[in-house]
Amino acid sequence: MSLFIVNTTSSPLRAEPAHEAEQISRLLLGESFRVHERSEDQRWALGLGPDGYQGWLRAWHLTEVDVWPAAQLCVTQRWSHAYERPDSRSQILLDLSFATRLRPGGSEVDGFIPWQLPGGAEVWTPVQDLEPLGGDMETLLTRGLRLLAIPYEWGGRSSAGLDCSGFVQLLFSTLGQSLPRDAWQQAEHGQALSLSDPRLWQRGDLLFFGAERIDHVGLWMGEDRLLHASGRVQVEGLAPRGKLIGSHRPALAALRRLNLGQE
Repeated sequence: MSLFIVNTTSSPLRAEPAHEAEQISRLLLGESFRVHERSEDQRWALGLGPDGYQGWLRAWHLTEVDVWPAAQLCVTQRWSHAYERPDSRSQILLDLSFATRLRPGGSEVDGFIPWQLPGGAEVWTPVQDLEPLGGDMETLLTRGLRLLAIPYEWGGRSSAGLDCSGFVQLLFSTLGQSLPRDAWQQAEHGQALSLSDPRLWQRGDLLFFGAERIDHVGLWMGEDRLLHASGRVQVEGLAPRGKLIGSHRPALAALRRLNLGQE
């Protein structure tokens, strides 16, 4: 399969090669996509994103590369920008979603860092919007709270809209941690913990919900609070026996703790 890189702010991954098809995920600028088939009209590419999720991307949202250097920094604000020059009054070439990764291509100038877009153009982003990949659970929760009120979007995985597992996946990616795309897949990672004793839970633990199968995930904030994407990114109270206050969602189905530093 040929290696391509997403060359726009974000691109919807669809179940079929059509704009009206279901959005199943979304890939961010700079993320890899391995193409193994194209639509008959060559306008869509079928392939795998970095998390192994398969779907169709618009072909012109992709730039073919031989290799793509590993990123060192990521956007940790809700939005940032790629400017033409190290000056906020210069032209904005692209918006940058939370969790967009980039690799610096030179020294800081006037509070901006240079880097290259997939097509090779040099752009500049404010240093204040960026942080090195990594951190602990408190870092993760601090970053997550910056996304409060972003609307829920089925298949959403950017600052424009998030679903529950996309929210969790993006947050952990800013720590340099890889998680699968869906909640039921994420529930198979990390250390399983008892659901019966919240006194043993720690901030940043993943709480999973579902009836016949797991279909929702959020982050434990302590003090009976859950940070999750449901309607919007919000902090919601957790009632006794694992029910979300004011919600008809099934009670807790699983609890997992991820060991940072191990993908």
